[in-house]
Amino acid sequence: MLTGNASDSWFDALIGVQGQHQFKDSNLFVNASGQIGGISSDGFYDVQANLGYQFTPAISGTVGYRQFDVDYSNGDFVYDIKQQGWQLGLNWDF
Repeated sequence: MLTGNASDSWFDALIGVQGQHQFKDSNLFVNASGQIGGISSDGFYDVQANLGYQFTPAISGTVGYRQFDVDYSNGDFVYDIKQQGWQLGLNWDF
């Protein structure tokens, strides 16, 4: 197992899209989003898709999958990470 302690900061511009579709005559919906970017890093992306249920006009719950990847290096500092997995969400719109 490799361990270490280092810090760095960088700036990346991003562009993304996000959308949601409510199924007709149902409280079910799907939503998805995606972002890509990079300036200081060699690039990154973040994508996710969710299935949701609208409990009330202000409260909904979701289950979905997300994947995030960033590749950045500066001298001896390297941050090359891919995270992915299932997610649960509880949303309150106000």
